[in-house]
Amino acid sequence: MQDLLLIPILANILLTFVVQQVMYQKRKKSVIANKVKVRDIANNDDLERLLPDARPASNNFKNQFELPVIFYALVAFSMILNLATWTDLVLASLFVVTRMAHAYIHCTSNRVKFRFLFYVCGTFILYAMLAHLAYRWALNLIY
Repeated sequence: MQDLLLIPILANILLTFVVQQVMYQKRKKSVIANKVKVRDIANNDDLERLLPDARPASNNFKNQFELPVIFYALVAFSMILNLATWTDLVLASLFVVTRMAHAYIHCTSNRVKFRFLFYVCGTFILYAMLAHLAYRWALNLIY
């Protein structure tokens, strides 16, 4: 079971790299189209102002280091404590699916209503993962 939990972790890491490439491509395209000099986008404020088409992908890339950090910690604790179950695998996989949907929406249509729905679903999955880990840990202490 422990090894299978690496699949959603690796999938989420891959997602981060895919978003990074999308961000790079959008920035590159925007730099060329707007004839922006690289030195003009050295700080984040100018980057956001001069490359507005790349902003959603850039914001999503930053977002890949928010909720997923909690995800990585929960999976790591589950694995380190040898408490991983099929429930953890299912929840971790569902979390990654919500992140993929969130990233896709964020980097394409950026429809906030739908993007937020997947964000909230992912958050509740993390709550479930935390509750499940705490429950299994408590049982392990008792027995």
